[in-house]
Amino acid sequence: MSTQTENGTAWAMVTAYPSHGKRYYRFMAGLGDRIDVQKHIPGGACGTPTAEARASEVGRWVRLGRSTTDVLGLINSWSHKK
Repeated sequence: MSTQTENGTAWAMVTAYPSHGKRYYRFMAGLGDRIDVQKHIPGGACGTPTAEARASEVGRWVRLGRSTTDVLGLINSWSHKK
């Protein structure tokens, strides 16, 4: 999802990335060409029920226009590293 601001286009998305022979989900957000946030979404590899549910929930929050801080709070609530 993207939003036009006076400084450029702010954007946020959920994407899959390869690591250790599998694919995992991450949340990314930025402004214009710049990536400001990259955060792994805990829950295992793509295709597992937990990973799919969490990626879907993050995507829903992005579509609803929730702030990057709110989305990061959601992701952090799933992490064992608190």
